Parts: sequence; C-alpha cells; structure tokens
Amino acid sequence: MKNVLLMTRNEGSDHIIEALMEHKDVHVLLEVAGTIEEKKIAERYSDRIDRICVYCEGDLFNLEDVTGLDYDLIEACREIESDFEDGTGRFVDNYALVKYKYYTSIVFWNDFFQKNKIDYMIIRGLTHGTVHDSIPIYFAIKLGIPCYQLENNYFSTGCVFLPARREYMQLNLGMCLQADRSMFYPLEFGTLSESINPVRNILRHGLYKLGGLLFVQLCSDLLHGNKKHKLFGIDGSEHTTLFKIFSYIKYKRTEAYLKRIIQPFDVQKKYVIYYLQFEPEATTQVRCMLKSQLIAIKMLSEALPPGWVLYVKEHPHQFLLNKAELSMDYCIITANKYKNRAFYDKIKSMKNTILIDPLMSSSHINQSAMAIATFNGTVAIEATKLKKPILLFGADNSWMRYCRDVVSIQSYADCQNVLRRVEGGWSPQYDDLEQVVNQYGYPLTPEGNAAVIHKIVAHAHSLGERK
Repeated sequence: MKNVLLMTRNEGSDHIIEALMEHKDVHVLLEVAGTIEEKKIAERYSDRIDRICVYCEGDLFNLEDVTGLDYDLIEACREIESDFEDGTGRFVDNYALVKYKYYTSIVFWNDFFQKNKIDYMIIRGLTHGTVHDSIPIYFAIKLGIPCYQLENNYFSTGCVFLPARREYMQLNLGMCLQADRSMFYPLEFGTLSESINPVRNILRHGLYKLGGLLFVQLCSDLLHGNKKHKLFGIDGSEHTTLFKIFSYIKYKRTEAYLKRIIQPFDVQKKYVIYYLQFEPEATTQVRCMLKSQLIAIKMLSEALPPGWVLYVKEHPHQFLLNKAELSMDYCIITANKYKNRAFYDKIKSMKNTILIDPLMSSSHINQSAMAIATFNGTVAIEATKLKKPILLFGADNSWMRYCRDVVSIQSYADCQNVLRRVEGGWSPQYDDLEQVVNQYGYPLTPEGNAAVIHKIVAHAHSLGERK
C-alpha cells in the first residue's frame, strides 16, 4: 500500500480523486480539498482517505501550533520564506500576520512529514506560495519524496510539473492535443452567483450592471447587517466592503492614470512588444527565478538594437477585478501594491520604451513585431502562428521551453544575443510545437484527468519498486 499526500483544491478535481481511488494499493493520508462538494466526494472513500481539510475554509491557513518551532527549522526553511510572504500577502495585507502564518505553517508540515511516511505527493494547481503548496513541496523535495504537480497549461490543456527536477513529465497520452486551442480565449472565468429566487436574481443583476460585484456586496451587507468578510476563511484577511471600495477607487485611479500616459502605436517603427502579466499572479510572484516585470522591461529596453522601440502593453484583465467574469475581486484589497502610478512611471522613464493602449488587439500588434516578449501566457502561442521570435522570461515554468525555437531569457546577455539574431533576420519555425504539446500535455477533461493520474501512479509506483 502506497501512502499519498493529495491536494486537489481545483475545478474538476473530483475526477482526480476518483481516478486515484481506482488504484486499490493507494492510501491517502491527507487530502486538501478545494470545496465542500469536493470534500463530500473524498468522503466516499473514507476507508482510504484518513483526513480531509477544506482549503476554502482556511483549515490550513489558521494553524496555531508552535511547539515544534526552533531556529534550526527556521534556518532550514529560509529559502521558501519570501515565496510564502509573496503568495500569502495576496490575501492577508498584514506583514505581522503573514509572518505568524509562515512559522505555524512550517511547524505543521515539518511535524506531518516526520510522523507520516509519504511515498509520493500529488498537487492539482500552480504553486502560489502558500501553506498548501510551497511549503509541503519544499519538504517533499528535501526528503526525496516524488511530487507531481498538475498545472493548467493555458485554458484547454494541462501538464505535470516535477518540482524536484524543475522539469515537466513526459506523458505521451496519445490524445491528439492542438496548441492553437489555447489561443484567443474569451473572458469567462466566472459568473455572478445565482439564487433560487428569480426576483432576487433580477435585482442582483440590476445592481451588478450599476456598480459591479462591489455594489452587489455592499447592498447585501446593508440588507443582512454584514460587517466584515473573510477571504477563503483565512484569519487576518477580514475586511469590510467599504474598505474594499476605497481600495477599488485607488485602483481605478491608477487605471485612469495609465490611460493618460499611453502613447500612440506606430506600426512603421521597428519594435519589440512586451506583454505585461496580470498581477498579483503566481507566474511572476513565486514560480519564476526573476520576480520583477520592471527588470524584464529594463533589460529589453537596454538591449534594443539602434532605432528600435519597445512597446509595453498592459494585460487587458488588470483593471477588471470588479467583474464577475474574472472572479478575482478578492485581489482588489492588495492590487495597489502590484500596479500603481510609480510602476507605470518607471516603465515610462526607460529609454525607447512606450506604453500603449491595453485594449489594442494583440493580433494587430504581433503582425509587424520584430519579436514578442512576456513571462508566460497565451500570447506566446499566438506568436508561434506568425513565426515571430518569442522571448520568455518565465520559460523555466512553461512547457514551451521544450520547443526548439522558443528563447528562454535568463540574463541581460540573453536579451542582447537573441535581439542581435532577430536583427540579423532570424525567423523561427516552431515546427515541433504540436509534438511538444502532445508529449507533455493532457486535456482538461474527466478522461484527461483520469489518464494523467494513472500515468502518475504507474510512474510513482515504479520508482518505489526500484528502491
């Protein structure tokens, strides 16, 4: 019997639980579920799942035990401390409490791994720098425990990251994946919650049209006498809707400032386009070695060939946090830490660098671009169709790094070298793109989830046999 640490906490995870439970030689010591519904699915297998925590109830965010804390443990975990601060700071805008949660978290996981024999670990979701991913992954790597991380790869496919090796697992599932299915995705992350009362739904949608999610929340608070809300059940994340509105006003002032300083796009110039990532986001906070988009832009601006310009385009979702479609309104409280007037002023001050309209069509921009730069994102897939050079600053956390013509930027010298190649007429072909997608990807469907779990189990159990 193999002991497994399972963390699903993501849409579609019921299929993962059920696929794993098909293997009768698997026993889950701890399952971290994403929802109450997911917990109920896991409870069907209570004979082989010992303990179930619910992520959205804050079960693992509100730890209190410090009896196992000492300076040796603090020193041993020092390398993940900043990741935890970055990730948890998205929800808890209080430095002292973030530190408190960090120390109680390392105590919990150190004790868990000391007391339990774990053969392997499966995590559904990207590393976000919190108690339920960065810390257990760190301990697993430290103890030589295989860890398999199921990541959403853009919006139609997933892949399996191996944190210990910082590589992606070759799957070769034979499911005929297509890279261009991830291109030009619509904004459909979430919807406005519905009630069984049709009159209430009409009222809710009317309020939403007037003032977005915040206005709906404010009216609900006034009606029900709600004073404070807690994000994901996390102690220390308490806030009032009124405070959230004040944060939103500041956030929208930043958007207004950006609109004032953007400059016209001139297709006649020779240019590189840099696409800003949405922030806060794991891609630029935790998962990459370089965690500053400003530095990436600075390196590009300094490395440009003479006469070229660097266009910088903000992510079209950056200022849509009050929309139900984005379903990330919880970021409003801390959004101003990541993008503010100083952020855009810094970009504006860089030589040969121009901020352009965030709503401009990326397909129009890409047509005449000399090269396309970003950390990661669907725009990189779009660029392959146009045979444009792609400069990825987050390639170490992207399956696209396995494509021959995709350039991983890891230094200023890399920027210089690739832009010299582009200036000299280099034209990438990306003729291995579909091969790479099918080698490392799986479809985000029940069938795909089941297939990848069976692949992981077979791989993990074979490692155990070799030992």
